[in-house]
Amino acid sequence: MSFVLTGGQRNDAVGFESVWKGAPALPGLGAVVMDKAYDSNAIRQFLAVQGIEAVIAPKAKRGRNTG
Repeated sequence: MSFVLTGGQRNDAVGFESVWKGAPALPGLGAVVMDKAYDSNAIRQFLAVQGIEAVIAPKAKRGRNTG
């Protein structure tokens, strides 16, 4: 488990890199569960490239304009 505390007004996805770096290396990690604040195409793609399934509740705007 890894977390980074950010200000309430800050977008959580901005802290993804810090959260990821803080997580312990787990060989064979197949999936990660994240809050919908982390629902972005960039994060999903990053995880997919590493063979990790992203279990993230979609934001209401998913499919329209998520970056």
